[in-house]
Formats: sequence, structure tokens, C-alpha cells
Amino acid sequence: MNSENSKIWLSRGLFAALALVVCIVGARFAPLPPEPPTGSYRPGSYTASADGFGGPIEVTLTVGETGGVTNVSITGEKETPEVGGAAIPMLTERILAAQSADVDAVSGATFTSTGVLEAAASAFGEAKG
Repeated sequence: MNSENSKIWLSRGLFAALALVVCIVGARFAPLPPEPPTGSYRPGSYTASADGFGGPIEVTLTVGETGGVTNVSITGEKETPEVGGAAIPMLTERILAAQSADVDAVSGATFTSTGVLEAAASAFGEAKG
């Protein structure tokens, strides 16, 4: 083998070794899937409703096998889309993150927030048993 071929094979070998190291290190530090939330609630689905600004608001909590809330669904079709309707996704995230109805209301959407949080508190009460 001549010197030029040796250099090509050496560079290919080094590249392959580097790629292998990157794969091994990358796999070692890959993020793990999130753990399911844990809590003291009974597994199942719990729904409650309360009055919002425009009408009834319904909150459904889904509790997983580990006792944590895995999903929060809030419906309020008659809420003002720009105010109460915009507050619903924010409240959904807050309740799910806190695993509780003890979260801050959305500024400017007091009636919707109050209805959501009252319904959520009732649903959490059902889930506690």
C-alpha cells in the first residue's frame, strides 16, 4: 500500500472511531422519558362544573395509576373567546403543573378563572374520595 492510501484508510478509521464514540456518549446522555406524575388521588376520570362569565364551565381531571393527574380538560363554550377562552389554556397548564386547583387566577378573566377553579376544586375533591 502506498503512503496516500494509508492516509485515506487512517482518516476513515479515525472518523469511524469518532462516530462510534459520539454515538455511545450521545446514547448515554439521551433524555429519559418523563416519569408519570405521582399523587394521592384515586385513578379515574372526575368531572365537575361551575358557572363562568358566559355560562357553565366543565373541568375533567384524569388521574393515572400512580395517583397523579395526567390530563386536565376544561370546556367553556360560552366564555368570551378573547378573554375567558384565552384564559382556559393557561389555567389548564397551571392546574396540571400544580396537581391542584390551588393556582393563581388569570388577570382580566376573573369570572372564568373563578368558575374553572371552583369546578377543578370539586373534581379534585371527588378524586380524593
